[in-house]
Amino acid sequence: CKAVGLPCLYEGWLGAYGVNLFFMISGFIMVVTSWNSFGKSGATWAFLEKRLKRIVPLYWFVTTLAVVGIFFVPSMLNVSVLEPSYVLASYLFWPMERMNGLVRPIANLGWTLNLEMFFYAVFAAALFFGRVRGILLAVGFLLGLVAMHGAGEFAANGPLASIPLNFWAEPIILNFIMGIGVGVLYMKDVRTKGWENLALLAIAAASLWGVQYDSDILLAFPENHVVPRFTTALP
Repeated sequence: CKAVGLPCLYEGWLGAYGVNLFFMISGFIMVVTSWNSFGKSGATWAFLEKRLKRIVPLYWFVTTLAVVGIFFVPSMLNVSVLEPSYVLASYLFWPMERMNGLVRPIANLGWTLNLEMFFYAVFAAALFFGRVRGILLAVGFLLGLVAMHGAGEFAANGPLASIPLNFWAEPIILNFIMGIGVGVLYMKDVRTKGWENLALLAIAAASLWGVQYDSDILLAFPENHVVPRFTTALP
């Protein structure tokens, strides 16, 4: 936009906000596809089996390519493939810090799957209960984690210091909750019309405009910052 002399709505990389949509779609799909499975025998294990089959083989393949790549270009990923615990954690979707301080697996974009697998575990546990109770427990648990993260409970100097807990409790997991909410509204046949659509469009425009203030910080560590993540999820 600057190149042609137009005002820029957002000066950062808009693709970074695709993670918001990814997590919201995930929350939505989990609710819609499991709507009639809550509380049923075997539902949890069937749910986990399907998700693992879809994600694990391809992710392990990509991770293996990244491991092999490090041998040829060690500086490419800024990680040490000679550290067995880090390699194992990458394959097991377990959050660990890289040498640059970021919590990232060997296949860099796999950080989203680390959070996705955690959400799968939470949702799978919710399937043991009836629909209302299960959804409320899942949402309450995630909200509780974010609240504890905000209070610094899981930070390096916090009483419950833990890299995995601090990572899993990042405010970006609120997008899962938003997706769950949309999924519930969809299954309850709630639909918007008329002035409601106009109001939603206005909220969307205001949210996208307001997020530009924090673009540099957001891109530096994208799962950390709740305000830009939330405002870009509203549309």
